[in-house]
Amino acid sequence: MTAEIKEQLDAVLPGGQTAAIQGLMCGMIVGGARRLEGTGWQALRDLAAMPDEQPPESLRAIFEAQFAALESEAFGLDLALPEDAVHCSQRVEALAEWCRGFIEGLIAVAPRILNEHEDIADLVQDLMKIGEVSPDVEGSEEDERHLLELTEFVRVAVTDAYLTLAKLRQPGPAGASSTLH
Repeated sequence: MTAEIKEQLDAVLPGGQTAAIQGLMCGMIVGGARRLEGTGWQALRDLAAMPDEQPPESLRAIFEAQFAALESEAFGLDLALPEDAVHCSQRVEALAEWCRGFIEGLIAVAPRILNEHEDIADLVQDLMKIGEVSPDVEGSEEDERHLLELTEFVRVAVTDAYLTLAKLRQPGPAGASSTLH
């Protein structure tokens, strides 16, 4: 699935920012976006330097696939990072870009979310730290293990954040008084 998402993004956005763009989309979705439009589309457009006024249909389809992956309680989100054969330092840099993109997307569609949800603020702090990780690694077994652990943390934490906020957005007893902006 990861290779498929990466190929689709590379086909639409041949700028090598696949990880950052997917992260941005996921941040938008966690922040409450249901469609690729408005401030979220503007943030993606700016990041990818796209001249289009409206997102291409292929990009909308990728966004919808990310939405479905986050909705899956099976934690089906795969991060669009380079293949394992790519040197560890490049994969570390891609994970950092993914995290920075996620934060940008989240803040673009839900600027007050950090003040309203302590768990999300904590997640963003963790992702900021990962986004600042130096890609200068040797590629040792220990480096590979740490990268795998960080990647899994991001994947699970982001999915969990989405599922938690989605429950709060639902009408009814659990989400009746919880309004996200």
